[in-house]
Amino acid sequence: MNIHSKFGSGRQPTEPERRRFTVDDVRAMVRAGIIAEGENVELIDGEIITMAAKSPRHDDMKAAVADFFSDSRGRAFRVAQEFALRLADHWEPEPDIALIPFDMRPSQARGPDALLVVEVAVSSLSIDLDVKAAGYAAYGVREYWVIDAKRLVTHVHREPGPDGYASVIEVAADVEIEPMLIRGLRLRLSEFGFDLLEGDEA
Repeated sequence: MNIHSKFGSGRQPTEPERRRFTVDDVRAMVRAGIIAEGENVELIDGEIITMAAKSPRHDDMKAAVADFFSDSRGRAFRVAQEFALRLADHWEPEPDIALIPFDMRPSQARGPDALLVVEVAVSSLSIDLDVKAAGYAAYGVREYWVIDAKRLVTHVHREPGPDGYASVIEVAADVEIEPMLIRGLRLRLSEFGFDLLEGDEA
């Protein structure tokens, strides 16, 4: 049976229209109990995405990096972890770590306010490098790092614009990285004492 006879009208079937959700929609769902408080979801370009459970490797690396920033902050910046960073009505990711001005609450921060956004990736590398990078760039996050926790390299994104980041470099674990907006803060991934991971280890 061909598709025309199956549907009778000779017209090609169309996919159902997909609704794009807003930040306010998501918060209403949480209040109504449709989405559980604390459920691991993010609003990415209008879609509610359930993120994979964090692995021990992810948590250990994130804690090490967050502790480094916290020990270095003085009163120059605030270290925020896994908070809702509102980029636009249809974009509200939850970065693993963000450095924001010390006099700003995390709930007040928008893309251009962030001094640095960091994602730690074990199983989420493609999402962090492609989907999230596009959103962060489009909405003005000035510097974005993706730490590949398995290969121990950091993808440093700078010069954001509507078409993505104009500058993207890969930094090895034994090379220091200094955020553009926080001079004197130098991170060297190899100093955290992690070994390379092979295969599906996490």
